[in-house]
Amino acid sequence: MDKISLFTKTAAEAYAAGRQDSRHFMALYKAYLRGASDAAEAYQEYEHDHSVKMAVAAMIFALLSWFITMYFVFK
Repeated sequence: MDKISLFTKTAAEAYAAGRQDSRHFMALYKAYLRGASDAAEAYQEYEHDHSVKMAVAAMIFALLSWFITMYFVFK
C-alpha cells in the first residue's frame, strides 16, 4: 500500500480531494437535515393527534360534569 504524502500532491489534486470531501460532508449534512425534518414532522403529527384526543376528552368530561350538576340541581 502506497503512502501518499500531502506535500507531494499537486494543487489540482489537493483541490479535487477537498472538493470530494466537501461534497461528502454536504451529502451527510443534507441527509441529517432530511432526517431531522422527518422526525419533526412525525412529532408534530403525534402532538396534533394527542391534542385532538385531549380536546375530545375535555369535552366528554365537561358534558359528564354538566349532567351530574343538573342531576343534583333538579333532584
